Amino acid sequence: MMKLIFIILVIGFLAYWYKCFLGINFSRRYSLSRYLPLKFMQRELPIMVKPGKPGTVLRYDFNWPFLNALEWYDPWSREQGLVEGGFARIAGERPVYHFLKSRSVKDYSIRPKKAVIVRAGDVFTYKARVRVLPEGEARLWLGTIARDQGRNVISWNQVKQQADMARYDTWQTVEKTFTVPDGTVSIQISISGQGKGLFWVDWVELEKK
Repeated sequence: MMKLIFIILVIGFLAYWYKCFLGINFSRRYSLSRYLPLKFMQRELPIMVKPGKPGTVLRYDFNWPFLNALEWYDPWSREQGLVEGGFARIAGERPVYHFLKSRSVKDYSIRPKKAVIVRAGDVFTYKARVRVLPEGEARLWLGTIARDQGRNVISWNQVKQQADMARYDTWQTVEKTFTVPDGTVSIQISISGQGKGLFWVDWVELEKK
């Protein structure tokens, strides 16, 4: 009996370790990885993706909320507890979208768990469909987090392209083509905002030229 219990505990520990290694965290609030020593098991660095020939490197359409929740980190915000995110439908529309709802006047962001290995001179196009419903002064933009060889962050917004906040409650495509500068070894796409409002995101894509 004790041997069976030991085997179950070992399997459970290995499963939990693998979950942490993949960066999966179903709930930061209730996660055991908040506590010592388990918090050292939770992977925060992104999963690296090496692109091959030109074409689509990353694409997210958010049609599968459960899988999407495993592929994206929880929203980060400078003011804790004032920004929520998730996957939902807009009334009268069938597709599922990623949303950010902010009661904060400071900045916040969402990002996928994958990062892309790059070389200086590589050219990429980053685009996403967004729908903005700001309350007062607010901004939303696409950005890239750049890291060096040691995976240290060089810039949290090496590339930045803002959405048109005047286009209230209507879909728009935000797009930016950029060249990777010297010293950047990997990039991770992000969608960031500042200010109060509701923001919908759909069809996020990174393409190598």
